[in-house]
Amino acid sequence: LKYKRKPPCLADKMVDWRLLESVGGQAILDGKHVVEFGPAFAIDALLFAGSAELYIVIESDPSVVQHLHDLLGNESQSGGVYSLLEWDLREPPIPLEDSFADVVIDFGTIDNVTDPAAGVAVSAECGLGAYREAARILKPGGLLLTTFADLRHFKIMASVCGDEIRRLPADLSTVLCGLGLDPLVGAGPIVPRVGMAFRKRP
Repeated sequence: LKYKRKPPCLADKMVDWRLLESVGGQAILDGKHVVEFGPAFAIDALLFAGSAELYIVIESDPSVVQHLHDLLGNESQSGGVYSLLEWDLREPPIPLEDSFADVVIDFGTIDNVTDPAAGVAVSAECGLGAYREAARILKPGGLLLTTFADLRHFKIMASVCGDEIRRLPADLSTVLCGLGLDPLVGAGPIVPRVGMAFRKRP
């Protein structure tokens, strides 16, 4: 299959999957409603959709949407149901009900929710609307898994090409606590990429 983007870095995927393992592994998806923000190569959807009762991928990039259609179609995957929702995370609200999802997966997508070319300045506020939406659609007790570039490592807010927002884990934790999410797994040592898990308060 032709695909315009570079494949994900294996080291980045290991951060994603270690985060999932730290909260119980793939079993936490069993029979659940799972929403994934930005599937890139659809690796996670291929691996996890069969475990979930419903697995919804949210994506707006036309090349990624076409890739997902080519690779996954819109059919049941190994017993679970996979669905593609074409939606731009920069334009909340996401058309899903409050308290819809048991798990929201953001493996390095929200840190790209900005468009400097359109005149939107890269700042710590970029992508926070998507985090607010994650908190809204999570059920009480639901899990948010998020991985992102660690500002403690890079020391600057955005990459040279302007498509990656670096965050301080403590700052993100403060924001998400204010949205009713409590941290379960912290960011760990200073590394290029970190993972954090949060649970929505009852």
